[in-house]
Amino acid sequence: MHISLVGSTNSLQFIKAIEGNPSLKLSGIFDPSFQFDVPKNLRGYPVYYSFAELLKHSQAIAFSSVENTYFPFIERAVQFSKPVFLQSTYYLSLEEHQHLVKLKDEAGVVIQLYHPFLYQGVIDEYAKRSKSPLYIDCHSSWEGEKNLLPIVRKQVSGIIPFLGNNIKRVTANTFSSLSEVPDIIQLRIDFNNGNMANIHVNSVEKGYTNTLRVFEYQSNFQIDLRNNELQYTNNQSNPVLIGSSEEYSHDKLLKKQFDIFYKNVVNHTQPRNTIENECISYKIMEKVKEKLRVCIDI
Repeated sequence: MHISLVGSTNSLQFIKAIEGNPSLKLSGIFDPSFQFDVPKNLRGYPVYYSFAELLKHSQAIAFSSVENTYFPFIERAVQFSKPVFLQSTYYLSLEEHQHLVKLKDEAGVVIQLYHPFLYQGVIDEYAKRSKSPLYIDCHSSWEGEKNLLPIVRKQVSGIIPFLGNNIKRVTANTFSSLSEVPDIIQLRIDFNNGNMANIHVNSVEKGYTNTLRVFEYQSNFQIDLRNNELQYTNNQSNPVLIGSSEEYSHDKLLKKQFDIFYKNVVNHTQPRNTIENECISYKIMEKVKEKLRVCIDI
């Protein structure tokens, strides 16, 4: 499959991931800034100065930059029925998210989003054993992190594929010690089907941790995303510790997601992290931002 890259940020990481898959061939690279200057480290690749020309030579498009200025290019790619791989939609508005959903449905193409843990080996191990999750408790610490909102957004988008997208109620609480910037964000999400999630993200605990505890009928799971380990317990057995043999790194995770993107395009299957999920995540995060605005106004 001939795939092209749009964006100057993260471009080398994306190129490495694409070139690591023998089923993918890099057709070209485009960025609006190339009309002024092409970075030296990209001059050895086929560079396009026109997005329209790039589309003509592409079967799929990957966007490595996340700024909302790239939205018109994403929109046009989907309109031309090109499958799209996105680094993030964090800076897009709700209306832009919803517009992409509409265009995707009309074109019948795949839009897949990168996710920092949804495709880890330990999540694959959990998915093999999961039957019907009822409650997920997420706890994540990022020592010294100044902006927790993008992290909370990723936690939200990471649990929606397992619990559903019919949100009944969202309750958000924040704590700030020395400034208006929150040090702790706590989120409770209630679903119409009775499922529930608690998300706790903070920047005050030492080190980095990221764990998910999943409770199901007669069984529960503890997923250690940092160490790529899964502990499984049910009523009939003692706890079982399962470690994924898959080495975890950003580069390997990105390559894996491009491998899955290719398979989704060929097989016409949906990814775990869809643009529809990101719409739901956006709406949930608006509740968090609303809480922050109230706290600041007070």
